Amino acid sequence: MKLKEFIETFVCPNTLIRLHYKTKSGHEEVGDFNLTMEWELKDGEYKDSVVIGVTDILYPGNNYPEAVNIVIERN
Repeated sequence: MKLKEFIETFVCPNTLIRLHYKTKSGHEEVGDFNLTMEWELKDGEYKDSVVIGVTDILYPGNNYPEAVNIVIERN
């Protein structure tokens, strides 16, 4: 499923999201951003990326330690 469709189907409005790629040792953040609002991603650069999962990654010490962490395929 494409990221835009996934967000429209499963994510509530005004939700903070982090995008990640799957790696051999876990996950790595996508791009230069840390957090993005769901409405920014629906029409952004990654809207056509394929979602491969959702994961729980905690960022202790961050002002926003909790967010929806969506894993997308690396293009």
